[in-house]
Amino acid sequence: SHVVTISSLTPATSYNCSVTTFSHNSPSVPTYIAVSTMGKQHFPFFFLLQLQHLFLLVL
Repeated sequence: SHVVTISSLTPATSYNCSVTTFSHNSPSVPTYIAVSTMGKQHFPFFFLLQLQHLFLLVL
């Protein structure tokens, strides 16, 4: 599995992300995900998303 960490996100904001992994210098097909953060009253927060053997940790 792979771990991707995203930090310094703005509260109450949506982000569109593409994630590409490399195996033996060959890139994978990009995986597109949407990340939405909660408002300031919910800090600190994090969530873990498992998507086709990809783990995304948002802090």
